[in-house]
Amino acid sequence: MKTKHGYTSLILLMLTLSGLCGITATAEAQDVHALLIILGNDREIRDSVEKNEDMMVKMLKQLSDDCTVKMTLMKSESTFKGSITKTTFSNGIGGTPQTNRQDIIRPKQVENWLANLRPKSQDTVLIYYTGHGEIGSFDTHYLLFDPSVSTDTLDREKLSQRLKQKPARLRMLITDTCSSPSRDLPESAFRALAGVRQRKRQNYPSDLFLKHEGFLDITAASPGQFAIAHDDLGGLFTSALLSRGFTAAADTNNDDFLSWQETFNKTKTRTRELYSLADFDAKFAADLRENRQTTQEPIAYTLPTRIDSGGEPVTITIEEDSEPVTITIVDNVEMALIPAGEFQMGSNHGKSDEKPAHTVYVDAFYMDVREVTNAQYKKFVDTNPLWRKDRIADRFHNGRYLEHWNGNDYPSGKANHPVVYVSWYAAMAYAEWAGKRLPTEAEWEKAARGGLSGKKYPWGDTIDASKANYDWNVGDTKPVRSYAANDYGLYDMAGNVSEWCLDAYRDFYERLPRRNPLNRGSIQSIKDKYTNIKDSRVLRGGSWSLYATHVRVASRHYATPAGTSRSIGFRCARTVKP
Repeated sequence: MKTKHGYTSLILLMLTLSGLCGITATAEAQDVHALLIILGNDREIRDSVEKNEDMMVKMLKQLSDDCTVKMTLMKSESTFKGSITKTTFSNGIGGTPQTNRQDIIRPKQVENWLANLRPKSQDTVLIYYTGHGEIGSFDTHYLLFDPSVSTDTLDREKLSQRLKQKPARLRMLITDTCSSPSRDLPESAFRALAGVRQRKRQNYPSDLFLKHEGFLDITAASPGQFAIAHDDLGGLFTSALLSRGFTAAADTNNDDFLSWQETFNKTKTRTRELYSLADFDAKFAADLRENRQTTQEPIAYTLPTRIDSGGEPVTITIEEDSEPVTITIVDNVEMALIPAGEFQMGSNHGKSDEKPAHTVYVDAFYMDVREVTNAQYKKFVDTNPLWRKDRIADRFHNGRYLEHWNGNDYPSGKANHPVVYVSWYAAMAYAEWAGKRLPTEAEWEKAARGGLSGKKYPWGDTIDASKANYDWNVGDTKPVRSYAANDYGLYDMAGNVSEWCLDAYRDFYERLPRRNPLNRGSIQSIKDKYTNIKDSRVLRGGSWSLYATHVRVASRHYATPAGTSRSIGFRCARTVKP
């Protein structure tokens, strides 16, 4: 019995939810749109990935007893020729395959499939990938469509983000692929999916695919480990998932309903069992021992994708390997989770301080979905009188602090406008009071881009007065959320007011590290000594009074930390793990 290592031995389960409500019946039929990507173009893993394919197709046929399954098979063969086969399973009956012969499957075909997919709101969408994978620069997880071509890869995080945008009831990304990151696993969301109980049944895939909602992300990625596959079993992860996780054996609480949490737990146990039972050859076993790749344990985090206190202080518990950490957020603004990953920061076509465009990795973090408003800021000064207009220390402002306020009251009718005439010192003090901090410059630009790569503005390359407040096209600030949000759900990342960042300003792109860059200090050191800092700080986003070129996502500005003006405000960020 021959074993091969082309997959990962551990499982990382990430569950990001749009809600935790039960499912109600819908008038229109619920369909499952399934894309299976089977990359067997490497002969070393050919047998195991085909075994994975057989198990997935068998499972989908079983699922079709309760719904229509519209399956698309993208398959690359060892001859570097491939096929795309679309098959519809309805009530257990296979439809007529439509096959197009062509070259090896390329990432663009996956992107096109997803872009052209039009699911109904009650449908389920599944993308399953089996083949080679690796962790590239800055720990980005890449799916390798052709290992002989370095650029023939697909960024797994970007695929995940695009899948999340589909308006389906349940979206699922499952990958059985190698992953050897050089760091701890990234922070990720992990929460039990909502479901409804039913009478006793035997078709457990129906429970998992049709009776849950939200976003499910499972990958066999693990830090510093080879993936393990077997000619007879297929990938150990896929085999465990389908042979145990999708069966009655996973229903450990005996309520005749299968949850994804139960499925994950059973998959974890079974993967470990298969690992211990597999008949590894001597050389492979030695490699495993040398690299300490001898365990199969999933790691998970509990992390909400959005935080909203509904106007009151909110306490969030983050569970890391069953050790909860509690944080308290005071201000009443919704925050969005910005996922960890790479992005292209800067521009080769802007000012000299924006150059060069370069790849940066940023850990996951939370960002306020809107700028801090006058009403929010008043709560802060009411509870922190040393930051009132009439009591603030002279060294913390330039003489124009809260210039537009009448004493301790903001202008009438502007409760929901962004607060302006606030110095960097004041913004730091507010963020500390709120249980947050200012974003780093790299975090700010990643958040502003909203997942778009190489674009000038948060929405694309063309300036549009209907999408932002800039160049006096309104003549003043506008209420927050007056324009459409970007793809991360953030408002006014271009225009309205310029926003303070944590960093000191200088031409630093050539000097700082490419991972979580921060100019002059660490997040904690800047927070600890901010009242004594004197060098200029970064401003981002342009404003209502600046030209279009200043509202580009790469555009950089600065002011002294005591500086205030009618066009400077801020929003807050929050480190995912304290």
